Amino acid sequence: MRFLLLAAALAAAVPAAQAASPCTDTVTGTSHTLSCSYKTKTVVSNYGIPRVVQYQLPEGTPPAGGWPAVVLYQPSVFPTFWSAPDYTPAGAYHQVRTIKLLLEAGYAVIAPPTNYARLYQFWDTNAPGVDNGIPYATTDDYGFLLKVLNGISAQQYGPINGAKLYATGMSSGGYNTSRMAVSFQGRFRALAIQSGSYATCLGFMCTIPATLPYNHPPTLFLHGSNDYTVPVDTMEAYFSRLQGMGVDVRKVLAEGKSHEFLPEAPEEILNWFETH
Repeated sequence: MRFLLLAAALAAAVPAAQAASPCTDTVTGTSHTLSCSYKTKTVVSNYGIPRVVQYQLPEGTPPAGGWPAVVLYQPSVFPTFWSAPDYTPAGAYHQVRTIKLLLEAGYAVIAPPTNYARLYQFWDTNAPGVDNGIPYATTDDYGFLLKVLNGISAQQYGPINGAKLYATGMSSGGYNTSRMAVSFQGRFRALAIQSGSYATCLGFMCTIPATLPYNHPPTLFLHGSNDYTVPVDTMEAYFSRLQGMGVDVRKVLAEGKSHEFLPEAPEEILNWFETH
């Protein structure tokens, strides 16, 4: 009897974070390779272009109403990594670790891809002319992402709570994360923009509109101090404008880091979403 009571007490004392995880850490010599399994769903855009969405749900039983979910937007050039060794360039390991932490904390992760039918990968949010003669609603991305987001709400990706959506992305994915505040208003509870700025900015070419959405979600900014691809001052301008509006914002500036996934990102992003 004492053994059974002790076993029950020990089981109750195990933290939730130690529950089964869809991610594994493989050690080879001194390096670590982090891998998370995922499922796929093909979504055909309004332009007739199929895109394969990668996603994963947390282990265990979902809470009432479904899992909260994070929509993760890939950068330009590189896809969303679900497996990477710790020596991968541009900090891809930290992007996989972000997925791991989110899943183990009870967040579903959905990663829509860019349009792979074109040679160079990027999101349409800041393509030449968009929002300046070319309505964003006419782009291939808009119709595709609308289908993805509506599919999430319809539980096509599993038991997900459509009222508890978050978004994050790096580089082109960071700009696209900002786009969620502009063209998908009211859908997201909070955003985390890494190495990016406002939706229509592109590198040093960046003008923040005089008027931003009144319901702009709380936004976390993560940036390397030595980022010359997306200059820090373009992020600062966006941050300051939101701060002046009274939007809840936070800024993490990593000294000596360039245009990359930051080591601080996994914990910072999880904490930001947990508190919003």
